[in-house]
Amino acid sequence: MRPAAGDDATQRELQAFGAALDRANAVAQALTKLDVAANRITVQAAPELASARSDAARVEIFLEY
Repeated sequence: MRPAAGDDATQRELQAFGAALDRANAVAQALTKLDVAANRITVQAAPELASARSDAARVEIFLEY
């Protein structure tokens, strides 16, 4: 039985979320290496939108002080 087209879209979305989470964790790790306290870092991720593929590797960092 062939998976439904929705299953393919769901799989792509899960993969995109995983990639976004990996990028977010890499940024958090780099910040801790720069002596930012780990308890001051919040990691969040969102998969890129299909219409925003050009920004697929974009990371947003918000600093509060």
